[in-house]
Amino acid sequence: MHVLVLMTLTALGACSLGGASKPVQYYVLSPQAGKPVTLPPGRQLPAMGVGPVSMPELYDRPQIVIRPDANRVELSEYDRWGSTLRLDVQHVLKENLIDRLGHDAVFGWPWQRDDRPVLQVTVQFSRFDGEPGKQAYLSGAWQLLDTRDGCRLEVRRFDITQATDGAGYAAFVAALSQAVAQLSQEIAGRVALAVPGCQQDVNESAGISPATRTD
Repeated sequence: MHVLVLMTLTALGACSLGGASKPVQYYVLSPQAGKPVTLPPGRQLPAMGVGPVSMPELYDRPQIVIRPDANRVELSEYDRWGSTLRLDVQHVLKENLIDRLGHDAVFGWPWQRDDRPVLQVTVQFSRFDGEPGKQAYLSGAWQLLDTRDGCRLEVRRFDITQATDGAGYAAFVAALSQAVAQLSQEIAGRVALAVPGCQQDVNESAGISPATRTD
């Protein structure tokens, strides 16, 4: 009897430690090519910074978060982000803006003092989820700052829905990348029209906290 129990426990241990368990898959967002924006005649963009990007703790975790319905979320233990999500989003936003603005002087937060930008884009996400096989969903707000005068040039909210092109998490993450690309296109279009130098701060009714100063 003791031998049988020992053999059973050994077999169970082998199953839990062996290759039968599902492997974890890791994903990253990817930059997407977009439509180049046109600057007004004679306009040259100054150095620009992207970040910080912030999001609720619910999403700032290794597990990919999905939302099957309005009042329920699920955390995937076997489908995870390959890096810190908010930093991954920041990197993709930066690369997308470089592509759309045709401007190389775009730095990610935190930047070196010598690289301090004149314009700064910060993004606060309130949602970064969706459902595999259906859609990806982003919401939140972004703001454009003049870092020299310390005021807002633009404050805008966003709600973006992107259908997935297939089932599974790979297609879901691709849809999230495309949704970030849509956000990048919107930001690039407004940045192209922005004129540094604050006459009056933007109305704060959007409820967005000021970005951290780099003084």
